[in-house]
Amino acid sequence: VRFVNEPSDLRTDLYGRELGPWGFPRIVYAQHPSDPVVWWNNKLIWTQPDWLRERAGRDVSRDVEFTRFATYIQILADLPVAGTAPGGHGHTYHEELIPLWRAILGFDRLFDEAPVHPRLAALDGNWVDDAMVERIGIVVHANLELSDRQ
Repeated sequence: VRFVNEPSDLRTDLYGRELGPWGFPRIVYAQHPSDPVVWWNNKLIWTQPDWLRERAGRDVSRDVEFTRFATYIQILADLPVAGTAPGGHGHTYHEELIPLWRAILGFDRLFDEAPVHPRLAALDGNWVDDAMVERIGIVVHANLELSDRQ
């Protein structure tokens, strides 16, 4: 199980230390530090969460402080617009999904000692044709344009 803010977190922890082998089955929890959907809950009304006691994430102001009720309202107000953040922030994960899924499925050799599962080794990509690549490219490009407008 890996908790990640970005695909590079699959290899190293918050302090840059190598995580080591990652066997199958693989599970990833993707969470941006600035994603209110990840962090909001009813306990925020009265109780300071652990994530506000720890070092702030890469896209969270170091000046964030817990204030009863106010923090709850601030995070709650961010929920409806969380998906309008630029890629890599808020609840906008589209830029990370392909690298994360590649790693989960074992297509990326993150670690030399981690063998590719035999069923995955047989998937060499020959079944992908130019029309499929073009359709995927159109969707990815459209999503990137939408996130740039926000």
